[in-house]
Amino acid sequence: MVRKLVREKLGKANRDVHFLELLKGSSISFVLKIFGMGAGYALTWYISEYYGAIVLGKYVLALIVLQVFSMFGKAGLDIALLRFIASFSAQEKWGMLRNAYQKSVALTLILSTLSVFVMYFFGGQLLTLLKDLNDAYLNWAMLFVIPMSIYFIHVQCFRAFKKIKQFSFYMNVALPLFTLLFLLYFTNYPVAIETELLPFVSYGLAILLTVSLLLISWTKTILSYRSAIYEEISYKLLLSTSLPLLLSQSMSLIIGWTDQIMLGTMATAQDVGVYNVAFKFSLLPTVVLMAINSIATPKFAEFFGKGDLEGLEKMTKQSTKMIFWFSVPASVLIILFRDYLLGFFPDEFASASLIMLVLIIGQLVNSVVGSVGYILQMTGHQLICQNILIVSAIMNVVLNLVLIPEFGILGAALASMSSMVFQNVTMMLYIRKRLGFYTMYLPFFNK
Repeated sequence: MVRKLVREKLGKANRDVHFLELLKGSSISFVLKIFGMGAGYALTWYISEYYGAIVLGKYVLALIVLQVFSMFGKAGLDIALLRFIASFSAQEKWGMLRNAYQKSVALTLILSTLSVFVMYFFGGQLLTLLKDLNDAYLNWAMLFVIPMSIYFIHVQCFRAFKKIKQFSFYMNVALPLFTLLFLLYFTNYPVAIETELLPFVSYGLAILLTVSLLLISWTKTILSYRSAIYEEISYKLLLSTSLPLLLSQSMSLIIGWTDQIMLGTMATAQDVGVYNVAFKFSLLPTVVLMAINSIATPKFAEFFGKGDLEGLEKMTKQSTKMIFWFSVPASVLIILFRDYLLGFFPDEFASASLIMLVLIIGQLVNSVVGSVGYILQMTGHQLICQNILIVSAIMNVVLNLVLIPEFGILGAALASMSSMVFQNVTMMLYIRKRLGFYTMYLPFFNK
């Protein structure tokens, strides 16, 4: 009986082309994501062990600054291009696809250059807020804003074409791996750069190397469409799609980094370093969520572009179910062994144990409700996604202002967990209202 049931399930799965694509793509992404996270944890451990929590905190704050200005440099065009390429390729509109790519890159170069000028003229005010950073960090960051913006654009191009190996390598593996390799080199072969700057400079060089490899790979792909009949897509359409996404990305960045930014302004760089270690470990249960998102996101756009809401619902439920059965056991294991994991770090990181517990609870909710943000963005509901993120970001800032003075690092973690739960549950309920189905999977909730 059991054998017959298993055969029926396997036979049904083998006939579902979209599910097989999801399973294959997410499996590749999962392996590369695990490898990339391993490189990231190794990098974090190396910085904490040989440079200390204070330098790790400064490194994290400098990365936040770089990502903020790069975010304005790409202005949401990376996710807009992901949506357009996935939709145009499904409809075989190759000329329009090529035109959308070319105009997105041109806009990114202009906007990221403007972002560097803003950083140059207003950097002093920024350093006043982030008191542990100095001019040297800002100067190096200005060099990397344009390549970082170009990096994000081209990574999402590979994702849109469902080239999951390339996307997963460049998105998850390349930067932490190359940063670690550069840092190891600088440790053994000293250079005329201030010691505490070496982790951030290594990251910047990793961006330059990764962008070079990306452009070489992508050129081979886009040249195959040079003979396509030219079809115009307006700058107005690109920007009207990307700017709401920029605001959504801004809010996501605020939600994701507010705790560490506000710890950097209200506490110390050492607190930022300790919090960052706890934050990285809390992301472990979401590895399947991120792996599945890599292939599911363009599939969402593909189904919506064809008007296949039934296929969209089925893809959503299949992906969320896979996420659930990994994230829950993984969360339990990490909670049970969190003190053991922290034992690999210097004693100053022992206080991260309770922080990990709080953050993992928030990430668990994130996993259980599924890819709600991407579903909204890929189905034309980016404005609603943006509004929910704005409310969540404001909530996060207010809670940090209230809780950090009272509870320190724990207060930052509680603020992050609360805003994350609010954001994901609200998006899930909106999808139920507008698209007619729940994204959440629970054994007693879904049949």
